[in-house]
Amino acid sequence: MNSVSAVNGSTAASDPQAFVVPSPCTAIHMIAFARRDEARAREFVEEMEQYANQLRPGIARTTIATTRYEFSQALRAVTALMLVSVHGPGSEFSEPVLGDGTPDNRLYLRHLSQRPGFLLGARAGIIWDACYAGQLTFLRELASLSEPGVVHIAPLKEIKLENSKPLTIEMLNALLAPGSPTITHTSVAAAAKAAAPSAGIKLWNGPLPGNGAS
Repeated sequence: MNSVSAVNGSTAASDPQAFVVPSPCTAIHMIAFARRDEARAREFVEEMEQYANQLRPGIARTTIATTRYEFSQALRAVTALMLVSVHGPGSEFSEPVLGDGTPDNRLYLRHLSQRPGFLLGARAGIIWDACYAGQLTFLRELASLSEPGVVHIAPLKEIKLENSKPLTIEMLNALLAPGSPTITHTSVAAAAKAAAPSAGIKLWNGPLPGNGAS
């Protein structure tokens, strides 16, 4: 696991440069953007990392980010599949934003779009444990930040642990089954389609509008 207190074996201080992101990463990178006093996102990604590594040792690692800088850097780490647990835009925001649940610690996607060369590190797919991340305004903003064809699995409305956990577990079971192929756009989309009923909510599953989707 990577965190602000132990990242690649180093100690992270208040200096943002002390935060080191694994790149290239393992095949599955699980990221939580969470306050130090919030357990939900942390515990979820850590549990999913443990589950994935039981299926295939060494396949996954976790990064816990507590600031916008740390979170944006973690999103850049190259990997096949990402699981991102974060407070989503919600229904009250007029533009795509991610945060840790506090008003002063939010990351607006338009700010990432303004960074020359910024790309999300996922090369096959991203599972979004983030409320309303499947809204078109959110997905369209992600399009300029993603490699072409990357599959996004995102809830259209609110998502709870009772939705995210079975969805992620079923996808990991499919992607990491004995003899399963390398994680690709196709395998992620197929795993998400098969796992979607277990989530019990409506999901976006596919490439992004304007980035490999119709």
